[in-house]
Amino acid sequence: MALPKISRQIFKLISKKSSFQKKKILNFHRKLNQKNLKENEDYLKIYKIFLAKNKIKIVDAVNSYIEMCSDMFRCHIEFLRSGKYPVYDLDIAKKKVYNNHTKMKSYMVGLAISQFFWETHYKMFKHLQSFIFSSKRSKTYLEIGPGHGLFSYYSCKNLDNIKKFHVIDISKTSLKLTKDFLNLSLKNKKTKVKYIHGDFVKSQMDTKYDIIVCGEVLEHVSNPKKFLEKIHYYLNNNGKVFISTCINCPAIDHINQWHSIEEIRKIYKKANLKLVSQKILPVEKVTYKQALKNKITVNYSTVLQRI
Repeated sequence: MALPKISRQIFKLISKKSSFQKKKILNFHRKLNQKNLKENEDYLKIYKIFLAKNKIKIVDAVNSYIEMCSDMFRCHIEFLRSGKYPVYDLDIAKKKVYNNHTKMKSYMVGLAISQFFWETHYKMFKHLQSFIFSSKRSKTYLEIGPGHGLFSYYSCKNLDNIKKFHVIDISKTSLKLTKDFLNLSLKNKKTKVKYIHGDFVKSQMDTKYDIIVCGEVLEHVSNPKKFLEKIHYYLNNNGKVFISTCINCPAIDHINQWHSIEEIRKIYKKANLKLVSQKILPVEKVTYKQALKNKITVNYSTVLQRI
C-alpha cells in the first residue's frame, strides 16, 4: 500500500540514513489500512505546520529522529553491558537534556516522528485516543510532561467541554513546543490553557481534574510512588488518568528503571489507583516473558482510576 505524501517523504529520508529503521518502519506500515494511513497523514500535516512555525525543515526533523535513535541504541548497549541505566540522577538529566534548549528541542522533534513510525508508540497513541473519546464530558484536564505536545494537541482538539486545560513540564523548551502545537488546535475554541513550568511533585494546583494524562514520564522520576500519590490527590472522584511508561528502556533522560509490569502495578496499587485498561507492547516480535528475559524494551500504557 502506497504511503501518503508526507509519510512517504519522511520515510524516504529516514531510509537513506538507516537501513534498520527502514525495515522496522516498513514492516509496521504494511499492517496499516488506508484509514490508518490517512489518519497518520492528517497529523503529520499538522506536524509539518508545527515544524514550519519553528523554522525546522523536514530533513532536519529526520536528522533529529536519527540522533534520538542513535542515543537510545547507545544507551541500550551500555545497559546490556552494565545492567544499569546510564543516567541515574534527575539533576544530570536536567543539565544534559531538559535545560539544554538545543538538545531538548531536537529530542522532542525526533520523538514526535516515532508516534507514527513506531508500532508500539502508535498503539499507545491509539490507546490514548480511545481514552479521550470516552471522556467527552470532562471539564478539567491536566497533562504532566507533554514533551512535544502531540497528546495535548489531540486532547484539546477533541474535548469540547473542557473549561480548564493545564499542562506542566520541567522543561521550558517542552512547554514552548507544546504551546506551538496546541495553538494549532485552539483556533475557534474558547478553551483556556494554562502553561506551568515546574516539577509536578513540588507544584501546587488549585484544581481537581477529570482527566490527567502522563505520557512517558514515570521513567523520568526518582520517586514514582510519591508522584502517583499526587496524581491520585488531584484526580476527581470519578476522574481517570492515562499513563504510559516503559520497561528496560534506557535513554539519555531515563533515571527510573522498571523491571516488570507487575512491579508497576504494585506501585499503582500502593498509590490507590485501579487498573481500567492496559496495553502491553514489546518493541520486538517476542512475548512479554521473552522480552523480560532478554532485556528487550516493553512499552506499557494504562488507564487508571481512584480506588
